[in-house]
Amino acid sequence: MSIKPQGRASTGSDASNPIKKKIDALVSSKLHNDQDFIKMMDYVAPMVGEIDIHTEHRLMEQLEDREVEANREYLEAFGKNFVALVRSLKAVCDDMADKIQSNKSRTQDLLTKTAALQDEKKTLERKQVVINEFLEKYSLTAEEEAALQGSAVDGTVDSKFFAALQHVKQIHEECKQLLRANGEHLAALEVLEEMARKLEQAYEVLYRSIQRECRLLNVDFLELRGVLVQSIAAMQDREVLFKYALEEYVTARRNHIVRAYIDALTRGGGRGSPKPIELLSHDPLRRALSKYCTYIGDMLAWIHQGMASERELLQTFLKLCRPEVLNEHSKAVLSNISEALCRPFKVRVEQALLTESNSVVLYRLSCLFAFYGETMAPSLSEDAALLQTINELKELTLNMFFSGLNSSVQRLLGRMGTPDYDLLPVQAVHQILLLLRDVLESHDGAVAAVADKKENFLKANIIFAAVLDPLNQAVQLSATQLSSPLDIAVYTLNCLSTINSVIILYQYTDTRLEMIKAQGALSEIVGMEASRISNAMALFDSFLSNPDSYRLNQCAKISSVRIRDSVQQRTVENLVAAYSVIYQKLVDPSNKFTSRKMFQQRRRQQNFGVYLLAYHLLQNDYIPPVTLAAILFQMAVFLGFVPPLGPWKTREMCLLPSRIIHHREWIRMLASVVMHGDDMHLYYNMISLLWKGRRLERRLGSWRFLLVLLVFAVATSGGIVALSVLADDVLHLHGLRLAHQCAIGFSGVLFALKVLHTTYFPYEDALLLGWMPIPSRYACWAELVLIQLLAPEASFVGHLSGILVGLLYTHGPLKYFVDLLESLMPLSFGLPGEVTSSRYGGFFRRTSTSARGGTFRNWGSGTTGFSSSGRPTYGWRTNGGRDYDVYTGGLSEEEQMRRAMDESLRSRTRANTPNAPPFPDNDDSYLWR
Repeated sequence: MSIKPQGRASTGSDASNPIKKKIDALVSSKLHNDQDFIKMMDYVAPMVGEIDIHTEHRLMEQLEDREVEANREYLEAFGKNFVALVRSLKAVCDDMADKIQSNKSRTQDLLTKTAALQDEKKTLERKQVVINEFLEKYSLTAEEEAALQGSAVDGTVDSKFFAALQHVKQIHEECKQLLRANGEHLAALEVLEEMARKLEQAYEVLYRSIQRECRLLNVDFLELRGVLVQSIAAMQDREVLFKYALEEYVTARRNHIVRAYIDALTRGGGRGSPKPIELLSHDPLRRALSKYCTYIGDMLAWIHQGMASERELLQTFLKLCRPEVLNEHSKAVLSNISEALCRPFKVRVEQALLTESNSVVLYRLSCLFAFYGETMAPSLSEDAALLQTINELKELTLNMFFSGLNSSVQRLLGRMGTPDYDLLPVQAVHQILLLLRDVLESHDGAVAAVADKKENFLKANIIFAAVLDPLNQAVQLSATQLSSPLDIAVYTLNCLSTINSVIILYQYTDTRLEMIKAQGALSEIVGMEASRISNAMALFDSFLSNPDSYRLNQCAKISSVRIRDSVQQRTVENLVAAYSVIYQKLVDPSNKFTSRKMFQQRRRQQNFGVYLLAYHLLQNDYIPPVTLAAILFQMAVFLGFVPPLGPWKTREMCLLPSRIIHHREWIRMLASVVMHGDDMHLYYNMISLLWKGRRLERRLGSWRFLLVLLVFAVATSGGIVALSVLADDVLHLHGLRLAHQCAIGFSGVLFALKVLHTTYFPYEDALLLGWMPIPSRYACWAELVLIQLLAPEASFVGHLSGILVGLLYTHGPLKYFVDLLESLMPLSFGLPGEVTSSRYGGFFRRTSTSARGGTFRNWGSGTTGFSSSGRPTYGWRTNGGRDYDVYTGGLSEEEQMRRAMDESLRSRTRANTPNAPPFPDNDDSYLWR
């Protein structure tokens, strides 16, 4: 069992031994049968003597020696044969050379001719290549020749024509360059002439194609073919043919636009919409202005729209042309097209004007012609027939207008009679001014469209000369029928005031307004001299010193106490109102009363509110510097110590948005804030500023509080202007006329300070009117609404602007701006601090609701102090229009009478309760903010 594995291992080892394999192969080979082996052994056997370890080496050396010897013998034998072969080969070559030379000498002429022919062949081949290239470059293919001839059916061209035409142009240009470079070149000259002839033929074909295409342009809603646009662009190189092509286009479009215009007049649009223009001219619903005005306006609108369509079509027609070509010919083409509309339009306008006699309508028509003339002028040439026609019609309507205006004015002036006993303007004056107003409204509507300001100014002056000059003469003539010089002055003044109120709202009236204002000073009227005024003032002083001596005894006999008190009250009201009117006239610089000191004493006697304010300031132990300075400055303005802002400047300095927007009178935005309507207006506002300033200036610091006041003053005025523009131009609330309302007073700033005060000193609630609890943050809004309900003459927009400015500050934007100003202008003065006492909060302190009696009287802007009965009241910021019950740039007579009544009642109340304090303590007794 153990021997068998060993036998298998030995067999495997023998199979893998290569030497054994070789030995086995030699042993197994049959060398005695191998002839090559036997020959080799016979050759090697003599060389082997003794067999030892060096036998193999000696055998290898002997074999190598024998190989070398055999090679040497082979070389010697080959050398002998090579020499013999070379000599024989040389002999053959020499023989061949001799034969070639002899043959060459015999065929020399033939070889020369053959070489010359080969050179000529190569030259001809090169010429052939050059000629073929020349012909290919400077000639047209058969397809291009056919494309240049146009369509055999209708003579029109296609896109292949333009490619061939471009190739002809290219050949023509290259021939020119070739002639410039090489001088006389017959082939180039011939090709140039041929291409020029083909170009002329091609342009003739192209022109006939454009003619045929343009005849198809006399339809609506057409779409220009691309071939036509390419054709007119290719034609621009031939100026004469290009102009002829444009004339063909103009002819086609003229025929179309005239036919379309007649259809619009008589037939209207398709399917009955829009209706014919001539049919609409008889529509009763369109006769509010004038049927002919509407009729002519519709025709002008159609012409304008039609020319706009023609301009767009022409731009499409010439869009592939060079820009300078389009600019050069577009206006002329449109002018020629529009010329076709001149005659039918002019005939119809002249027929319409024959029966029109209303001067306002005629003026509106002239403005209409001016508007459309200016609108269409940029797209037409200066000598366009349509513009000339419109200008002629404008001149015609203007001439008819001025003729009709003069006739209307003279007819109305003929009805002017003797002035009535009330010395108000007669009816004829109002009718003429109504006519002028209608004309000026038309004029203002046209000015926005007409850029020639000089023409507008001259036209306005002619209108004023035609209306106001005869009116002024008629007023002066009718005034002479009055007996009293004072009646004459009053009647003339009323008429001039009426004229001024009409023309002040329109443009280009400054010269006339100056003429009206320069009619004459009050001091120059007989009976109004300064000496007589002084005497009258002396008599008035004697009355004031002893008014009881002038009391009628019959008044005491009136049995009814109510009636007796009413008579006394109305007497005082009328007296104060009359004196206020006289005072305003005396301090007005235009009346030329130079002795102003004579009247300042009278002014001081009626400034009861100023006295109260001064007394109140003296009763306070400490007033922050900025607050005190602001109060004193506004008192100085009211008392006339600041001449540029004196009380006689109320109208010139009040916040009038229209003057700020259109005349850039920015000074009004600051001046109006520090001006007040009367002494109580000043008193109420300054008391409110005093209370708020004492708390806020301590909280903010004096320097920052000053910046806040300045920013609030500008921001509230800007807010009033912005809200007026928003109401008039955006919301179209023209009936409110906010842009033409004056406003003065510190109330807007006080409302902004009220919002700021509520932010710095928040409380849970307040009592409005002493019984209505309301959260402190809504107090401003509640007061805004309540003020407007109780005092409609107060400026709602001014108060609202103040609230919005306060909110802008408390919510960030304005506060950041004030922070920036404070950082740029660092300064510190006063005694900055912070008041944290809770006793200042709320509209009405709950612990003191029974401490005061009386009734709340007049609401306005900001906390302002107390009325005669001890209850606080509010100042106002006036914003009314120019009539008798609304304030405009100062107090009206009715307002002055009403406030005089309040003062007389307050005086009587003080007489009944002599121990009552004139005003509450500023810090402890405020019931209202």
